[in-house]
Amino acid sequence: MQKQRHSFSYTLFFWLVRFGLKIYLGRWKTIGNQDIPKPALFTSNHQNALMDTLVITTDVWDRQLSFIARSDIFKGKLVGHFLRGLNMLPIFRPRDKVNIVAQNQATFSEVIRRLEAGGTVKIFPEGNHDEPRRLRSLKKGFARMAFWTEEAANFKTNLHIVPIGTYYEAPQKIGTDVLVQYGEPIAIAPYEDLYKKNKAKAIRQLTRDLSERLKPLMIHIESKEHYEAIELLRKIVRQKTQATYQFEGDILLRNFKSDKYITAQCEHKIQSDEATFKRIVSDILRYKKGIDQYRLADDLFEKNQHAIGAIFLKIIGLIILLPVYIYAFINSILPYFILKKRFLNRVKDPVFYSTIAFTVGLFLFPIVWVLQSIPIAYFWGGWMALIYVLTMPFVFKFGLWLHRHWQVTKAQYRYNYLSRKPEVQQLKQLRKQIIEQFLL
Repeated sequence: MQKQRHSFSYTLFFWLVRFGLKIYLGRWKTIGNQDIPKPALFTSNHQNALMDTLVITTDVWDRQLSFIARSDIFKGKLVGHFLRGLNMLPIFRPRDKVNIVAQNQATFSEVIRRLEAGGTVKIFPEGNHDEPRRLRSLKKGFARMAFWTEEAANFKTNLHIVPIGTYYEAPQKIGTDVLVQYGEPIAIAPYEDLYKKNKAKAIRQLTRDLSERLKPLMIHIESKEHYEAIELLRKIVRQKTQATYQFEGDILLRNFKSDKYITAQCEHKIQSDEATFKRIVSDILRYKKGIDQYRLADDLFEKNQHAIGAIFLKIIGLIILLPVYIYAFINSILPYFILKKRFLNRVKDPVFYSTIAFTVGLFLFPIVWVLQSIPIAYFWGGWMALIYVLTMPFVFKFGLWLHRHWQVTKAQYRYNYLSRKPEVQQLKQLRKQIIEQFLL
């Protein structure tokens, strides 16, 4: 058996990306990523473009992952060499205008070789990404790779499929919380008899089994017709649901469990009494129109009024820390302006917003900070310039934290002011009615 390939570029990129994600993300929790068998085929839902790959990659410490990615990102000799150095392999599609059978056969052969060597390959079995919280139909490519690998070794490889679910609070927002859950691995060996009798049937069975293993690890909103309403409803009734059922775990895990419960209840109500559920949906959409009109977030309505004293103390604290915020703002305004104007404003697919913000920012901000350190080195010396560059990521992270808290404090004050309006009072009552109707 060949030894698994080790890439120095991968190791360097691993630590760079992990550090960057610590700055970019909010709370980040991983469950079940210990004692994962080798070789393994990692399979996950795909909601947030490249961010899904980066988050999962930097969760795994005991191995280097290989990735299958669409071939068009490999264009250019230098780029292609760099991506292959990160253990990425191209997959070709009909739109690429090449002999996809021949080209993909080479990729599949390399995947099999790496799995036989005890490696781990990451693949998205849905075949594409999409923002809605829903598991789409799985493609059969992952199953074929798994069976081809075992078939080549007479089912002695001990290959496992590892289902992984990712759960973002707000996928396209900087500072989003993310929960990654690893499910029970699926061994391929028990499918040997079925595969030898009927390959197509074995592939279909493995695909169904993986789909059933993935759904509990993610938020799966089955209904397309009522998706928007269910997406808002899980936020409206989340706190009440958690208070009622006392879910265990930290805030990320409690949010996930309550969201799973709420979406399951929605699907049950749709099946059992859709007419009643549609009335709830009508109220939800009316409520959403109202809060959008007044530019109010739903979580503000958890309290009738936010304590003026607490708001005042927050403002005092933010004023005291204002010099830190100004320092972070001044030193990061140039890379932020470039990122916003040259990259983010040109993003056509919203699913790529977070990916572009992170990947471009990961290199752009440090480059600008290094350039800005040159005059510091000239006037105050190299050590001061080095301290400046090393501390800026943490100053930037703290600046983001201050900015979010300022936005929350301002929103709470504005909510208190608007809550006097009869229309906002009606929205409060409508929200209360939605909760009571849903929890009946």
